[in-house]
Amino acid sequence: MSGTSRSRRTDRRRPPLGPGPPHVPAGAEPGARLRLAIVAGALLFLYGYLAPYVPQTGIRAGLVLALAANLALFSALIAGLSPLRAAGARALLVAAVAGGLSVPLSWAGWIPAANVAKAVAAAGLGYWLAGAVTSLGVIVLIAGLSAVVDIVSVAWGPTKALIEKAPESVGYLTVAFVWPGYDPARLSTALGVADLVFFALYVGAARAFGLRSAATVAGVALGIAAAVVGGIWIGVMPALPWLAAGFLAVNADLMIRRRRSPAGDGDAFCERGPGDDGDVTGHRLAGSDGDRAAGPACRGPSGGRRRV
Repeated sequence: MSGTSRSRRTDRRRPPLGPGPPHVPAGAEPGARLRLAIVAGALLFLYGYLAPYVPQTGIRAGLVLALAANLALFSALIAGLSPLRAAGARALLVAAVAGGLSVPLSWAGWIPAANVAKAVAAAGLGYWLAGAVTSLGVIVLIAGLSAVVDIVSVAWGPTKALIEKAPESVGYLTVAFVWPGYDPARLSTALGVADLVFFALYVGAARAFGLRSAATVAGVALGIAAAVVGGIWIGVMPALPWLAAGFLAVNADLMIRRRRSPAGDGDAFCERGPGDDGDVTGHRLAGSDGDRAAGPACRGPSGGRRRV
């Protein structure tokens, strides 16, 4: 049985895990998120075109302003597209269309428009991947492996070879953090589109498993900021370890507590079944800020399926 309703017998046996959030009409919250994405995408586009015309600042001030503006807008766009996590193959279609559109936009040098298209493509792919993940253990494994692979790629592998031997192709695979007062064709900070894919993956996982979704957005954004600053002062730096650290830093306590919870405890480690699309709630999980939506089935340590 899906949704937030409970039988009287279930309510007597296991009390709510915490105070439930106010009722949200069906479709209202995803609609609000999509409106956020539309506004953020429009502002990202406008910022990219208008930023070069503002007065230049010093390097440090310019870096702070560029990080603040770009991270706020990219983060809002990625977070606003989170309903794609439940869209299944349609999320891949969105990714394919937006990714295809980004190629001619990048070739033409229309960087602000290409930024929006690449971010939408990354969100579509990332949320599709999040929808396919069935347990928090898989997300932790992905975080660890992606960090190691990115370090190797930047130091000795494909990323290093691409930057050294085919720098002209980098623009197609990155988004540009536009600096105020500078033409982005001459000065900008590049972030890999793959990094935005993982951004969406972590946000989607947080929403799916009742973790701290808002804190995940902030933590991953701070991870990107750390990677960008390090890249400017040190050289090309892998971003995925920083993204993984941001995701784990704000959610590790919840994941550890659920992993250690005894059978039947409301904070038990949750695994989604293959057919589950909803976010983990019903009532909020203790310490989380997950969505109120149709709660997926969870398996307790005994293996039996139950609802949270």
